[in-house]
Amino acid sequence: MSYNQRILLAGCLFALISGLCGLDVQDCGSKAGKFSKINIVGCDTSQSACILHRGTNATISIEFVSSGSATAVNTVIHGIINGIPVPFPLKNPDACSNTGINCPLKPDTTYEYQAILPVQKVYPKISLKVKWELQNQDGVDIICLLIPAKIA
Repeated sequence: MSYNQRILLAGCLFALISGLCGLDVQDCGSKAGKFSKINIVGCDTSQSACILHRGTNATISIEFVSSGSATAVNTVIHGIINGIPVPFPLKNPDACSNTGINCPLKPDTTYEYQAILPVQKVYPKISLKVKWELQNQDGVDIICLLIPAKIA
């Protein structure tokens, strides 16, 4: 094997390992939009799961492009624990209010959604996936994200 081939192989292995070791936020069925960027304050994206500390608030921002219009947008959050979706109740699921986006949404427009999720002290210390959905007035997912997390 030549020197250049070894460098190329090492680079490919590094890229493969890096992709497997970092935070892997997955699209879980976005139908009327696509997310382009996500930021969770205090989350170390070099880790495989975002650590959510009990008794604090998790602040999230999601940049997305809407592929259609929407007169209303609702936030739906579940914790997926051992494959079972457990609802995270929200005081105000209306994503058109106090989240940085204004309804109605327009097609092919970029939006930045921001929200605060309380991580209550009573939550158990567990690993889970957070399923974060923004749904239009018909219940169709504009975006759907699966975020690996650990409650500590």
